[in-house]
Amino acid sequence: MKNVLKKSMQFSMGVYVKTRKEVQGLINELVKNKYLDKKEGEKLVEEAMMQSKKIEAKVERQVRNTLAEAIKKLKVVTQKDLAILERKLRARKKK
Repeated sequence: MKNVLKKSMQFSMGVYVKTRKEVQGLINELVKNKYLDKKEGEKLVEEAMMQSKKIEAKVERQVRNTLAEAIKKLKVVTQKDLAILERKLRARKKK
């Protein structure tokens, strides 16, 4: 599960970096051809990147939720489950 989440995050970061380069290239072209001034271009790039980060965060939440649901359906034992069981076993030993 950690591997799937890790790969999802790496993919998201790759998309973010690629998107930033492409947006920056497009904006640079618009500035070069005088459709935008440099300040407007920089602002546009930052706005696009903020939107990209919001989308990335949303995708990450969706991946986490989907994985959590899959774990529940598969009835996989989690670290939390093991910790609870250990506490119960220790409590029984003490009695």
